[in-house]
Amino acid sequence: MTTEHRSTSECPSCGRFIGPYSTCPYCGASVGRRMVVRALQVGSLLLAIGGVVVLLFAASRTQVPPVEIGNLIGTMNWAYVHVEGVVTRQPTHDKGAGTIRFWLWDGTGEILVLAYRSEAEELLAGDLVPVMGDSVSLEGTLRIKDDFQYLILEVPQNIEIWPGEPLRLPIDRVDLGLLYRPVTIQGVVRDDRVPYQGLRILTLRDESGEIDVTLATGPDALLGDLPELGPGMPVQLTGAVDLYKGTPQISVGRGADLVVLDKDLAVAPRRQLGQLSSSDVGGMALVEG
Repeated sequence: MTTEHRSTSECPSCGRFIGPYSTCPYCGASVGRRMVVRALQVGSLLLAIGGVVVLLFAASRTQVPPVEIGNLIGTMNWAYVHVEGVVTRQPTHDKGAGTIRFWLWDGTGEILVLAYRSEAEELLAGDLVPVMGDSVSLEGTLRIKDDFQYLILEVPQNIEIWPGEPLRLPIDRVDLGLLYRPVTIQGVVRDDRVPYQGLRILTLRDESGEIDVTLATGPDALLGDLPELGPGMPVQLTGAVDLYKGTPQISVGRGADLVVLDKDLAVAPRRQLGQLSSSDVGGMALVEG
């Protein structure tokens, strides 16, 4: 007595080769789903799902190494890069275009950072918009057009901001060596002017000297609300040291960093009349007599 061994890929009714089909395409007989084929199908599906999970896990843990801004070149157009630096200008918000922009400098170069619509809204909602003087780490897609390069911020939640610890100084100690560093000063408002729409300049004075303080205003500014200000008012403010035509000034990025004081501040050192000389011409002094 012999037993006939038929291939598992043949129809048990007509004997023709049917491959992985569960129904014979020739005679219509039901072959049934073979265990080997079912195991292969389920195994392939599980393997594919597992591979995707592993890739997603690895991608979430992969760190993009930082690159110096000065090393960004044309062949890196559309590259996803990680840069770190200091914000060198106050951010602006174009409500019409739905964009937020600011400039980043790392000592080797400077680059414009742009966030569009949904990303810009996430920055605003999460209070993640840096101001001048903040140290920032971020990732985005590099775009280079001709000689101009900029970075498109695509993952707002990955941005890291470290506001610098402000130095509390008299006005005459604010110099070019503190460029982009945050400082805190106190002084009396001596002048308040608007040279053009979008910029307000206060001149502050203490016993040591005077300095201009810039405030970005207008619909694109992110400064926030300011207290009522005017000449003669004593104030304290925190801002980053900026430069205008070789002269240091202070740029305030947050309205909450400027407060009116409820105490009097001296605007000139107390001097004796006999101490005044030609070297003091043009300076201020407080005298009694």
